[in-house]
Amino acid sequence: MLDGDWTRAIGALETFVAAAPHIPALMKLVELCVDAGADGALRAAQAGLADAYLEAGMGSEARVIAEDLLEREPGSTAHAERRRRALALLGPSLDTGDPQAPAGPPAEEIEVDLSEILAGIGAPAVEREPQDDEAYDRGREHLQAGREDEAIRDLTTATRVPRTRARAAADLGRLCIRRGELQTAVDWLELAADDPAASPEEAYNVLYDLADALERLGETARALAILVELDADAAGYRDVRRRIEQLTRAQAGSHGR
Repeated sequence: MLDGDWTRAIGALETFVAAAPHIPALMKLVELCVDAGADGALRAAQAGLADAYLEAGMGSEARVIAEDLLEREPGSTAHAERRRRALALLGPSLDTGDPQAPAGPPAEEIEVDLSEILAGIGAPAVEREPQDDEAYDRGREHLQAGREDEAIRDLTTATRVPRTRARAAADLGRLCIRRGELQTAVDWLELAADDPAASPEEAYNVLYDLADALERLGETARALAILVELDADAAGYRDVRRRIEQLTRAQAGSHGR
């Protein structure tokens, strides 16, 4: 990725979290700063994330970040105060460095939290064994003929077939958007995004539609994070940059009133 792409992506999220210190958005900002090698922006993002964790009462998460910041800037009174507040949340046993006390969530939990920025809570459960190799073609025929119930039946079956899972889930997601079933649309589009796409263009289309559905649901932070990621991977794709700017301004305005 070009330096300018990283700068735009980081700048968009910095503007967003300045108005609304949203923990998933701050986590994404930290990730982008690490990938870009932007040390200055990374320290500021980590400090903001630690503060957000403290405000949410999440002492173990705040402690990990505060101690990392203190290791890099040992003379910082602000980082020391963050660590003190985190330890106070965790209780007196950790003030003395008790090795038996919990020091934060397992790595698996951290990974789940990060993935939820782009993925959400979960997609509809589907079997992972191939069932019917012709279900996708039947579902597409029903879609083109306007037989939505039959299309849903066959496309759902097609999501159980590895070869057609991503395309069937994407079609179901778009159909649910047209029907106004936005949460179900998000679930199916998430499933489509999780599977390898036939082409980069198909992958970008799925992410774009997922961000659109999330925005309609009012989940601005998740929609913005997906659009920032999409702009970083495919600079200039459709109207992504305009939508990033609109979402950032709208969110900043709603928190500035």
